Amino acid sequence: MSQSATKVEPVIPQAAGSQPDASRAGGAAVDIAIFVADTNPQEGWMTVPVKDGTLYLHNEPALRLNDLIGIQAGNNDQGEGVLAVDITNTARIALASITTAYANLRLALIVGRTLVAAPTYVSPVDSSRLIFPVGTPQDAEQIVRVVAGDAPPAK
Repeated sequence: MSQSATKVEPVIPQAAGSQPDASRAGGAAVDIAIFVADTNPQEGWMTVPVKDGTLYLHNEPALRLNDLIGIQAGNNDQGEGVLAVDITNTARIALASITTAYANLRLALIVGRTLVAAPTYVSPVDSSRLIFPVGTPQDAEQIVRVVAGDAPPAK
């Protein structure tokens, strides 16, 4: 995936049928989802204002919290923060199918109701580890703490 998107923080509607996991450590209920997204309008997709325009998210998430098997903060060679999201094999197969059907778009990472990153992909995504640019290494660490329930989500 390309790093053409950076951290943005608009509030988005909670996805239909989305249920935050209230059993997380620290009691914080936070949902995490990955949506196919586009910068061009798509009929029936959610409209999300972002700093440089508008992003359109598919109505249904491509991946949900229960598709994840791990999440890790890190940084790339330039010292920028990245989030590594490990997914199940079943989720990997589903994501490859979805990113084949919706070619050359973006994968939008949503934590809580915050759009964290939306990098582009130029070929079907067929990997069990997804890497998202998220600003600084501290941003990546904060996201991991929020998902783990060890910190409150950004307001």
